[in-house]
Amino acid sequence: MVICKRCKRERKHQAKGLCASCYARLKQIGQGEDWLRRHAKSERKRRKRLGPEYRRREQERNERRKEQRAQYHREYQKNNREHIKQYAKDYRKREPQKSRARDAVHDEIKRGGMPSPLTLKCSKCNEPATDYHHHRGYEEEFKLDVIPLCKRCHGKTNRID
Repeated sequence: MVICKRCKRERKHQAKGLCASCYARLKQIGQGEDWLRRHAKSERKRRKRLGPEYRRREQERNERRKEQRAQYHREYQKNNREHIKQYAKDYRKREPQKSRARDAVHDEIKRGGMPSPLTLKCSKCNEPATDYHHHRGYEEEFKLDVIPLCKRCHGKTNRID
C-alpha cells in the first residue's frame, strides 16, 4: 500500500506512484489528447474543404435542435402543469425568505419604484442585464438591496456564493 500522488489516499500501487483508478483516468486523458493531436489536422482540413457549406449545415442543425428543445419544453409544461404548480408551491414553503424578497423586488418594479432589470446594464460586465441579484442576502433589511446582472454573471456569482 502506498499513498497515491493524485488523490492522496492510501491505496494499492498501480504505476508511477498512482493508484489503479487515478492511473486509469490519466491514461484515458492521455489517449484523448493523442486522438486530438492525430485528428486535429485532418479535422481542420475537412472543415476547410467543406467551407461555408459546412458552417451553414451546422447552423441549420443547431437551429433544429434549439426548436426541438423548445417544443419538448412546451409539451412538458403542458403535460405536467399540476406537478410544476406543486413544485413552485413547495419551493415557496421551503424558501419563504427568498420568496418574500423576490416578491418585494417584483412589487417595487410594478409600482415604478425600481426600473426593470431589462432596461439596465450588468454591474459587472456592462452587458444588458436580465435579473436583479440580492448581493447582501434575502434578510428583511436587504430585500430591496439588489444589483442588476446579466445571466452569465448571475450564474457565476451564485456559484461563488
